[in-house]
Amino acid sequence: MLDLLPQAEDAVVVGAGHLLASSHTKEVATILTDFLHRYS
Repeated sequence: MLDLLPQAEDAVVVGAGHLLASSHTKEVATILTDFLHRYS
């Protein structure tokens, strides 16, 4: 998937599963905020 989206980045949230947006909200918010700052 990363090959198809040129600006995509891989991120790992340790201990997260499929519900990572619900179970690790702070980590996901930080990753998304950092990404958006880099590309906006």
